[in-house]
Amino acid sequence: MCKRILYSLSALIMAVFFSNAVAFAATMTLADGETLKDPTQPVDWAKPKQRATAKQSYKLNYLLYASERKQAIINGKSVTVGDHVSGAKVLKITESSVHLLVNDGTKVLRWKQPTSIKRTR
Repeated sequence: MCKRILYSLSALIMAVFFSNAVAFAATMTLADGETLKDPTQPVDWAKPKQRATAKQSYKLNYLLYASERKQAIINGKSVTVGDHVSGAKVLKITESSVHLLVNDGTKVLRWKQPTSIKRTR
């Protein structure tokens, strides 16, 4: 019983010691503001670079515009006004376009009607 308590206590002390040692390993700041760096750290080591976010592309696959129903398929996903697709919000669906709100402003996707489809109105 006594050995078990001593073993647990020594494991706890070692865990606290090593966790503190790891926290101070990278840099340490002195009282006068001087920063000391880890001398064992490789010279070319740096924090991982953030990847530039790829510019999102939007493709209008289909457009349905009727008095009671306005729907579009963008990037293969069916959406209506207010829905989100690939990080953009659908603001408005018109007879020939879809207006999206993206990070840097608005984007308009225009529907290019195939020549084989005729309008019947």
